[in-house]
Amino acid sequence: MRRAIVAAAAALLMGAPAFAQTPEAPATPIAPADPGPTCSGFAAAPALPDGASATQPQMTEGETQYQAWGQATLAKLQSCRDEIYALRAQVQAREQAFNATNASLRAVTETWQADVAEFNERNPQQRRRVR
Repeated sequence: MRRAIVAAAAALLMGAPAFAQTPEAPATPIAPADPGPTCSGFAAAPALPDGASATQPQMTEGETQYQAWGQATLAKLQSCRDEIYALRAQVQAREQAFNATNASLRAVTETWQADVAEFNERNPQQRRRVR
């Protein structure tokens, strides 16, 4: 029984670093993040005139539509990029917190295992009580 517990603890210790670095599907599926109004709902490109058959006034109007659409799209893309950078920072902070807690778990587990082994060596008659 003791060997099974030690083996399970060793497996936990060996698997914890890999778990921290290997992305796997969560046990409970997480719904995809809503892109929000900043990164969705872009205006469709305007219908621009064909240069092979358009008149000068049509090309001028096309240029006006293109410039308005392009500037609005670029401004929205820049806001979307800023939102992406902010979300990336949140993910990095969560990963760092996860990894720090995982390292703490490993350290405490290793220390506890050493303490239990030391106790059991000192008190062979009480081995069954502390594992």
